[in-house]
Amino acid sequence: MPYSVDITGLTGGTSPVNYYVCDQNGNNCSLLGTSLTTYVLSAYYSGATSLIIKAIDSNGCETFELLTC
Repeated sequence: MPYSVDITGLTGGTSPVNYYVCDQNGNNCSLLGTSLTTYVLSAYYSGATSLIIKAIDSNGCETFELLTC
């Protein structure tokens, strides 16, 4: 079964916000979208033990969270 991630909110930031998933080193990032929703991740991330979810707002401000899978 593929991984999925629920993005439910962001404190601060100026809309629109782009959400990305990256490997544990912050590389190989893929755009998820701009909505607060559930995203199904590509098979590339299926063997990951941790991932980074990154948010970049319209001002270029970046926040991230490390997730352990």
